[in-house]
Amino acid sequence: MFQNITRLIASALMLAGAVGCSWVKDDLSGCPRGCKIHFEVDASVEKAGGYNSSVFAHEASDLTLYVFSSDGTYVGRFSEQGDALRQSDFTMDVPVAPGHYDLVAWTALEDSHYTAPDLQEGVSTIDDLHVLLERDQDNRQNDCLVPLWHGMLEDVEVKEDAYRRYTMNMSKANNDFVVVLHDMSGNSIKGDTFTYEIVSANGHMAHDFSLINDDKVSYGAYLVETANLNDYDSGEPEENAALNLTVARAELNTLRLKKDLNTRLVIRERHTERLVLDIDLIQYILLTRKHYESKYKVSLTDQQYLDYMDSFSVSLVVMPTGTIVNPYALVELHINGWILRPQSGIL
Repeated sequence: MFQNITRLIASALMLAGAVGCSWVKDDLSGCPRGCKIHFEVDASVEKAGGYNSSVFAHEASDLTLYVFSSDGTYVGRFSEQGDALRQSDFTMDVPVAPGHYDLVAWTALEDSHYTAPDLQEGVSTIDDLHVLLERDQDNRQNDCLVPLWHGMLEDVEVKEDAYRRYTMNMSKANNDFVVVLHDMSGNSIKGDTFTYEIVSANGHMAHDFSLINDDKVSYGAYLVETANLNDYDSGEPEENAALNLTVARAELNTLRLKKDLNTRLVIRERHTERLVLDIDLIQYILLTRKHYESKYKVSLTDQQYLDYMDSFSVSLVVMPTGTIVNPYALVELHINGWILRPQSGIL
């Protein structure tokens, strides 16, 4: 009810402002009250060679903006969805009374993969706001997830005689992986020979984008196929690649990657369930940070790098061992085109 009423109020105020408010002169009498919020990807991400400035507009399916008073009490929420979000200059009017507010935005809450609690005006607090990834009774999630974005602005001041525009930087919570497995001996591998999953306790997020203690979620592959190596673009072509080599290919996704959170890429033989690979995914990804910094002339912390990158191409070069316990040995690992050697102690 609050949402519908405030949407009507916002429309009326915007109309009144268009008729009686001069944006050129200093006289702001007759302007709508509240503030205006513009949503975009953090500019530093774009400078680092990652997201472009319009990616949020292309990926956001719906957006919910939660408003809290300065003491953290829930005031209300505003929402938008559809074509309006496709505009790179999209802004949301927030017609609230003068005061200081904290604002939290999430996208994709209309999607069935994510749930957030119903907050009660004047009773709920900012700590009651959290987003949970849906999963089955075995804590498995095998679907291709809708992009989930988060943003937060603290201490937004709304004045009686000014109608300010604020920019909220949005961060993406999803990470997409393409995993390719090929045999160093040149033997063909079919995609459905294996099962693939990423295991991490990262399916529950607080209002400030931090992770809440959660059970481990097993993110299974939503696409498994057999492909030729020349169909797989690892980012930087290998000069001596066996172009006709048949490889196993899988697509997976997961939510936010954290530096100190145990996150594993696990591959097993489908029929025997024998373990093929179980590697520390975070540690291997972070081995590519220096390459990224050198290429784009930037300096990032480990967590900034994990938050900036949302797409990973992982190519695993394996060698059959002929043993039952460990049927394959990891020889080489490529992430986004950078070649890594297996590191003892982080498998």
